[in-house]
Amino acid sequence: PGLQYNFVKNKSGKDLVPFVGAGLYTGTIELTAGVSKNSATRSGYYMKGGVKYFPFSDSFAVTAALAIYDFSDKYSNAAGTESKQKYTSIITGWSIYL
Repeated sequence: PGLQYNFVKNKSGKDLVPFVGAGLYTGTIELTAGVSKNSATRSGYYMKGGVKYFPFSDSFAVTAALAIYDFSDKYSNAAGTESKQKYTSIITGWSIYL
């Protein structure tokens, strides 16, 4: 989930569509180790930029993007620890637009 902006409208004759995107996220996960149960709440944001390539039609795209994630995990264990992480990812895939 998030927002995405295409620099070029997807229309006939436009095979490459560059884009940027950003979003916020949060969630909780349950961790179980033996009889011990803990939970962690993850929150953060991401930014991405890339290109969509429409090789066959206006409804099928091959996508490549570079994304930067920045998030923190807060654990509900006795120590109440928190970790912060940043990482960069290369994302590839495909999309179908109806």
